Amino acid sequence: MLRPSRSARCSTARGSDSERRARGRDELYLAMKQRVLSFLSTVPDASATEIGDALGASRPAVGMIVLRLTRAGLLARTFDPQRGCHYYSLTPRGLARLRFLQRSL
Repeated sequence: MLRPSRSARCSTARGSDSERRARGRDELYLAMKQRVLSFLSTVPDASATEIGDALGASRPAVGMIVLRLTRAGLLARTFDPQRGCHYYSLTPRGLARLRFLQRSL
């Protein structure tokens, strides 16, 4: 009788490697999303660099988070022609999502 390999038995019990990685990415995204929303509730009109510096995150990571939050309607993006950069602020929908996330903890 053939038995499945140990790795096959383990992956079926806990999910595949790709499923575990996806869950980990989702958890990191949710944590970072809440941190960005919380930061912008205290510091309105912050640039991506300011957000990254305050949260200790890399520019690419912050760039992807603010892009996803902007597309979801949680952040508003405005351009400052004098400084030549974009600023992000919470929308009413973003503030409501932040309150929901804070209540669920």
